[in-house]
Amino acid sequence: GPAPAQEKVVSKRPKAFADDWNATSTPRPPTTIANPDASIVTADLPLTPRSIGAKFRRLDVAELAGVPYVDYIWGGIDLSADGSEVAFAWNRSGTFEIYSAPLEGDERIFQLTDAKERSVWPRWSPDGRSVAFLRDAGGDERFDIWLVDRNGEQERNLTNEPGVMHRDLAWSPDGTKLAYTANANGKAFSVNVIDVITGAKRTLTDGARDDLQPRWSPDGALLLFTSRRDPVERTNADLHVVPVAGGEAKLLDTRQGVAGESFDGRWSPDGSRIAFTTDKRGRQEIALASYVDGQLGRIEWMTENAHDEYGPVWRPDSRALDYLHDEAAASSPTRPWDVLMTRERATEPRAITRSLPSAIDPATLVEPVHIEYPGAGGEPVPALLFVPYAEAMRGEHLPPAIVAIHGGPTAQHHREWNPAIQVFVNAGYVVLAPNPRGSTGYGKRWREGNRRDWGGKDLEDVAAGTTWLEEKHIADGKRIGAYGASYGGYLTLMSLALRPDRFAAGVSVVGVVSWKTMHDTTRGDLREYLERELGEPTKDAELFRERSPLTHAAKIRAPLLILQGANDPRVPRAEAEQVVKAMREGGKLHEYHVYEGEGHGFRVTENRIDALRRTLEWFDRHLRRG
Repeated sequence: GPAPAQEKVVSKRPKAFADDWNATSTPRPPTTIANPDASIVTADLPLTPRSIGAKFRRLDVAELAGVPYVDYIWGGIDLSADGSEVAFAWNRSGTFEIYSAPLEGDERIFQLTDAKERSVWPRWSPDGRSVAFLRDAGGDERFDIWLVDRNGEQERNLTNEPGVMHRDLAWSPDGTKLAYTANANGKAFSVNVIDVITGAKRTLTDGARDDLQPRWSPDGALLLFTSRRDPVERTNADLHVVPVAGGEAKLLDTRQGVAGESFDGRWSPDGSRIAFTTDKRGRQEIALASYVDGQLGRIEWMTENAHDEYGPVWRPDSRALDYLHDEAAASSPTRPWDVLMTRERATEPRAITRSLPSAIDPATLVEPVHIEYPGAGGEPVPALLFVPYAEAMRGEHLPPAIVAIHGGPTAQHHREWNPAIQVFVNAGYVVLAPNPRGSTGYGKRWREGNRRDWGGKDLEDVAAGTTWLEEKHIADGKRIGAYGASYGGYLTLMSLALRPDRFAAGVSVVGVVSWKTMHDTTRGDLREYLERELGEPTKDAELFRERSPLTHAAKIRAPLLILQGANDPRVPRAEAEQVVKAMREGGKLHEYHVYEGEGHGFRVTENRIDALRRTLEWFDRHLRRG
């Protein structure tokens, strides 16, 4: 195993991170729920810019794009076992590093790592003496598992497998081991256990299918995990248990033959019950069942709501569950992701971090209106509409607009911090952020509405948004741009190629160009996702060809900016270079920029600023003069 780290004589907490506690901020962030019924306005309601007078300030791209935030994608935050301290990843220094902060009596924040590489997914050891976390290099997502002591003085690379992606960290109850998943030896993600002292590793599942979310039973004898092992329908996901000492994984029947997904499994503190998320009844909701000798008892439904809920966590006394209602989180369109603390009966949360600089008044940022407009087949498409303030309009009667298309496609736009949208709307653009079919948050039917139809009705949903903007006299229909990353970049390319009459400019960030080459070159778990949701490249060759932007690149008329990470493990650089070649050979107006040391999206603050500056300049050049 790895050599033990050398002991140091001095042991003290690292210097507290300086912070501006007088920063302007809202005491209670608005809800981030994207889809409460009461918030949806009718299409007939006039949506026009309003004035905020002297409160408005034109912000530089660097001010907004450079705002830090606490990570919520790669593992989020973690409380110590005694509840006294929180660990989190924060990019206040320019890249994500691991920090900790006491919850009571001390407002200091301690920076535990300084690798200048992405360090995320912090997990406290049960004794609170160390934090396990993940770190990759150059955005390649090949995360190793590291340990750092709570004083930030010693680090150790526990796995040291640079070609492997490790994720889903979970400490054993006795603090001697970590469970995780990894895609070693060219296989899918398997469940593994590593001894944190010796570094000895054991693989518990075979890696034939991707396993995720391993969770220890309270006695440390079993690991609960999620996997798609249904031999008939690959889209189904189920809970399984496997003995830590070794043996066969066993399926836990949560669906009773109904197609769907069960995940987010959590043992109750006494080990007698399991809580989980399931969409068996048509939406994601919280359920629980007793567990005895490898069998689940009667399933009880904990929530009755029209919208998705997920992520159950047990209260220590086993008498209650916390969960997320379509991601009610510590962010809003006018406040970055932060760590907040609240008590069960508290009226206001207390901020542990304050990421928004005091120089930015939240009043100059824009909250969206949640609207619906008719999409493909007349079905209502939910969307967030950001209308610029009158002072941002530059004297234009009808402003230009940008359609911001989210990635995934199994994702959604929330009412949350999005610096790109705030950059655009502060510069005077209307921004429409649609949640077309395929998006989460609106039930199973909508989420699966683009299955085997990528670039079909979801593309029509996006294009229909531009028609709605024009018909409602919200934006100039001849000056609308498309912007998106990953799957959003893909739909941007498809929009420019197949709806050239609706889009006057586009920016594709790490967007897919050919589903065939994407399938051949992407990471294994993403290849499985592609086959599950779209099809297989041999059997569905014509669908892959017809739904690839590369097939239709000759139809693109609008100016196109392509931004790409050199080390992207999801949508490799070769994807972007295919469409660049097609644009160049067709004599079409385009620009292409590659960010060295970046992967799928841009983790370094300097690069995020540069990418958004290039994007805004591109739209200003081609939409302001339209």
